[in-house]
Amino acid sequence: MLAMASAACWIAAAGAEIGIPLLLETWALAGFAFILTRLERRPDRAARDRVQAGPVARGKVSHGIARVAIAGPLGFAAAIGIAAAIATRAPLAEQTRLIGAGLLVPSLWAVFVGWTLMARRLPMPAAGMAVLAGTGFGLALLGQG
Repeated sequence: MLAMASAACWIAAAGAEIGIPLLLETWALAGFAFILTRLERRPDRAARDRVQAGPVARGKVSHGIARVAIAGPLGFAAAIGIAAAIATRAPLAEQTRLIGAGLLVPSLWAVFVGWTLMARRLPMPAAGMAVLAGTGFGLALLGQG
């Protein structure tokens, strides 16, 4: 309800072409402010409680490389694919579609990187992002038919 009222106020104040991107940016800044107000510092653990790190096992390094390879490029491809589909298919004015899609890319990329880094098993985020990238680019490249 609050989101709809906010959208109505922005559109009434600045018009749909400028109001919707400003609305999205305001939501992003409000979310960032919310996160910043909830930061907390954990107390340091005593030295005796810390686990001494040994040499890195080979499997862990390759898993980390795979995680970075999936999170970065594949997450970016999925974010760009979704943004391209929105920029070409959303039922909005051309300027609104382009600006909204451009503002959406960094947020989507961050979500996909977070999803990959939090997942215990990598095939699920990799497959999901590959499907999203393919679908997004497919929708963007199809004729407006």
